[in-house]
Amino acid sequence: MHRTWNIGIGVAQNMQQQGVGGQLMAALKAEARRQGIHRIELNVLATKMLWLT
Repeated sequence: MHRTWNIGIGVAQNMQQQGVGGQLMAALKAEARRQGIHRIELNVLATKMLWLT
């Protein structure tokens, strides 16, 4: 049986171009392997997002 994760991630604009997305993906892949996930489907959002704090 193959297990799949379908996720979406984003990087705050002020943190882009610093390798944060690559670090997120590396951590995600490592955790997926640890949990026996065979496929990751990633939704990439190319729009600006407003974060409320």
